[in-house]
Amino acid sequence: MNLELNEDVIKELIGKLSVKGIIFDSEDDFKFSLAWLIKEKYGEHAEVRLERRMSDNNGPKGNKVNERIDIFIELQNGDSKKRTGIELKYYTSALECKGKGVNLASQGAENLKRYDALRDIERLEKFKNEGKIDEGFAIWLTNDKGYWDCAKRSEEVEGKKSEKPDYYNFRICEGRTINGDTLDWKNSKGDESKGKRKYPIKIIGKYTIHWDEYNVRCDEVSKNSIFKFAIIKIYHKGTANRD
Repeated sequence: MNLELNEDVIKELIGKLSVKGIIFDSEDDFKFSLAWLIKEKYGEHAEVRLERRMSDNNGPKGNKVNERIDIFIELQNGDSKKRTGIELKYYTSALECKGKGVNLASQGAENLKRYDALRDIERLEKFKNEGKIDEGFAIWLTNDKGYWDCAKRSEEVEGKKSEKPDYYNFRICEGRTINGDTLDWKNSKGDESKGKRKYPIKIIGKYTIHWDEYNVRCDEVSKNSIFKFAIIKIYHKGTANRD
């Protein structure tokens, strides 16, 4: 029996969730629902764990490190086991679907959330490089079109040259390619107010972002009722480390 958990399978499982008309209440709801389908598909051949600890708590200079991964799957395939790590992000804009009993809040802080999405890629590359996973996937789901819409700012606004936003290097919009890049804030490098997000992100591999539609709708016409998701497969080992 040849069992494999790959991008096509993950897309198939997310498709099943959309067919059921599920709009998630939270990121944890999304995480649990996907993990459940993975376990249901592979049964006794898969060990599926949520929030699995990936560090030994020993960082440099005695600093405590507590790195976890959203979904960790150990899939038995004949005499071998394949370890897959999945990191998820679920970003929402305000949405009320009375027919589905859904009332989502607008999370805001889109600039920081773009950073966090790309940080997941950096972390998965690191886990792969350290031999803690064999495969990795970052999955993003949102009803905020600002994440996937790559509409460019005009070069001039009322005769003045338009400046690129501070988050420009952390865009995760449709068609963007990241290729072994070090990503940093455009105008506020090292800004202490950003906490750990002040650090640049170092991505080793090459990734092109593509968004697919998560085909679920409110019964009534509602703003922000279109959802899309992106799956990023980690192809390359990374060397980035941050403790």
